[in-house]
Amino acid sequence: MNAIAQVKQLAQQINNIAALQEQLISKAEVQKLKRSTIYNYLIRLMIVTLLLSLLTVGAFYLIKQQKTQHLSASVENNIDAIDALIHNNINFLENQVHIFAADPELHRYIITNSEISKQFIANSWQTIAERLHWFAKIEYLPLFGNNNISVQYDQINNEAFIDENSEGQKSLFSSQQVIHSNSEQLHLSEIDLNKEFNEPTYPLTPILTITNKIDLGSKKSEGLLKVNVYADKLLQPINQIMENPIGRTVLLSSSGYYLKADKDEQEWGQSIHSRKHFNFAEQLPAEWQQIKQQQHGQITTSNGTFNFRVLSFNHANEEQFIYYLVNQITAEHIYDSLVEQIIQVMVFGFALLLFSIAGLWLSFKNQLNQKIQSYSQSLINVLFNSDDAIFTADSNWQIISMNDVFKKITGYQTDDILNKPISCLFADEISKESFSVIRNEISTNGFWRGELTVNSKNKRQVPCSFSVASVNEMNSDTSHYVMHIIDISEQKKIEDELKLAAIALESNSGILISASNGNILRVNSAFSRITGYQAKDVIGQNPRILSSNTHSKEFYQQLWDAINIKGCWEGEIWNKRKNGDIYPQWTNISKITDANESQYFVATFEDITIRKELEEKLRSLASSDPLTSCLNRRSFENQVKQQLSLVQRHQQNLALILFDIDHFKAVNDNFGHDKGDEILVAIANTARNTLRSSDIIARWGGEEFLVLLPSNDIHGAMQTAERLRRAFQAMSTSPQVTCSFGVTAFTNGDELNTMVKRADIALYQAKDSGRNKVVQAEELTLTQ
Repeated sequence: MNAIAQVKQLAQQINNIAALQEQLISKAEVQKLKRSTIYNYLIRLMIVTLLLSLLTVGAFYLIKQQKTQHLSASVENNIDAIDALIHNNINFLENQVHIFAADPELHRYIITNSEISKQFIANSWQTIAERLHWFAKIEYLPLFGNNNISVQYDQINNEAFIDENSEGQKSLFSSQQVIHSNSEQLHLSEIDLNKEFNEPTYPLTPILTITNKIDLGSKKSEGLLKVNVYADKLLQPINQIMENPIGRTVLLSSSGYYLKADKDEQEWGQSIHSRKHFNFAEQLPAEWQQIKQQQHGQITTSNGTFNFRVLSFNHANEEQFIYYLVNQITAEHIYDSLVEQIIQVMVFGFALLLFSIAGLWLSFKNQLNQKIQSYSQSLINVLFNSDDAIFTADSNWQIISMNDVFKKITGYQTDDILNKPISCLFADEISKESFSVIRNEISTNGFWRGELTVNSKNKRQVPCSFSVASVNEMNSDTSHYVMHIIDISEQKKIEDELKLAAIALESNSGILISASNGNILRVNSAFSRITGYQAKDVIGQNPRILSSNTHSKEFYQQLWDAINIKGCWEGEIWNKRKNGDIYPQWTNISKITDANESQYFVATFEDITIRKELEEKLRSLASSDPLTSCLNRRSFENQVKQQLSLVQRHQQNLALILFDIDHFKAVNDNFGHDKGDEILVAIANTARNTLRSSDIIARWGGEEFLVLLPSNDIHGAMQTAERLRRAFQAMSTSPQVTCSFGVTAFTNGDELNTMVKRADIALYQAKDSGRNKVVQAEELTLTQ
């Protein structure tokens, strides 16, 4: 007989008992007991309903708090990403402007006013503007004279053209403005709309102006390089966040006007008079004052939760233009994201209320039967003829009788346990305190129902459902107890399996459940999606099948030590998919012990490949030249500082190679800048393949490269330079190119600039002596 049939049969027996009880007492007494029971039922139902209402409200509040914290954390991550990406864009633009300003051809034009140089510069700027799509206008404005150079870019038609109208016109920057402008070489303006005659041009085009002084050695500036950058491209990361918004994200000027908003017609109020009333500072003055007092953070007001950060693109300029990146999460945003969860809580609360009503009704219905003071002996006979296990005990809880089903379940015969206390049947988990609680409840209510584990004669532990009722005499004294038990071993097994299955199905993260011996018991669909293994591939297997052999034995020893001591471990693990791909995952492993002291291990994990790739991409953008992937000037200078510190502390050797491409200008003139870029990339790749892994290469500017050789003296550096020269000469580029080299070694008191100057002198000696040569720098004392 299965568990369901047993439950049905027991319910039928209870109904028979209730009917028989009503026959043994007067109908008036039964009605009186029913009225009393229903009254108590209604009182308790009201209390339960109130508690469930409070529980539901508390659940709503908790879910709202958790959702707010989750959204705020996501917003903070978005703001961090925007900040990093915008500053990477600024660094890229500054480097590009530095390259424009340092162009030898521009310097030649400033000195000679050569029309050929001017045409070459203009053509170069046209190519760069069309290729990068960043620059609205690039122009050189001289301090004296009218020899301007100006190139404009039409973003709509993707076409750059030389602004012939600028020729013969005086720069918009007067001589005094150039002389007395900020002492820094580089200057960034405030972002504003492109204007003509002090009025915005249409279509509206936000512009960031970057200026760079050009100083050819004299104390006075020779002129100004002015570059207008499309600000929309600079602020592209904000647009990407707005496409999948969390709340409302805006970019504000220092006076509170919108530069980026969720509605276009609210933007640029500082420049468009009809939009002047769209001002954050006027709309939310209290929040604006708090935001302005901090660099970054979070505030919460009646208008929502505000996460914000100050963005500043300037370095040491006289003017500091700051912007405020603000995200507002209102109650409406939170509730919109909680609709599904609110419905689930309401459904759950309603179901729990129905369950409570039914439970209370059954409970009080049982109490009605328990309050009847005496039972007929015929009821005992009915029970003993049942197909379920029944046994009785006297008022002192000594066993006095049992039926055959009880003997079959427990294995005991009458002589084995007759007149023995019922405690001999139970497992050690039943303490005196627990048994005392059970007896008190029976004494109060006349009935107790619960689950206990019975020790059978062969020492097998049998989980059972117990029903215990007291049989009272007319004077209400207890004469004996009747106990009904059902073997629920199969039911428990099914419940355990359902619990395991529920855990695995409730999460979108990958989940793996293993037994104490490590063998896999369950996995969910997210596990299969991430690893490529189906459930049938891994059930019964050890999780070692996922190992990528990336981690050491010590790593896994520390992992299991944490699980055994703390009960859990969390961290990054590199595992292997079914197709052999190795990937990073963020893993949480917990140890779980069930009621039978059985241990399980539950691992939840997420694939973090995309996050790792993004982190690596951000690091690469900040430290490398975008064309050749060599280190940029700033990163190379940082590396040199570290190496110089090691050299001076440990008395090690250090050498430097400076080389550039022979006749590279002719390559660009005759074959175009795209071909020049291909050759630059080929030179960088060949150099990396030729150098040691410890050597450091950087693109120093234009066609010039620097190579730092740790633990290398001048002889080793000369040999390395010669290998590079031959490797470049053997390249199969079209046209074929060669390189000239200047080589120097570290001497006491050297800094990067002194070493570069010596190498530069040697490089020009190589060029003067015919190019495609390696020349060692003389040990000269150079004035910085």
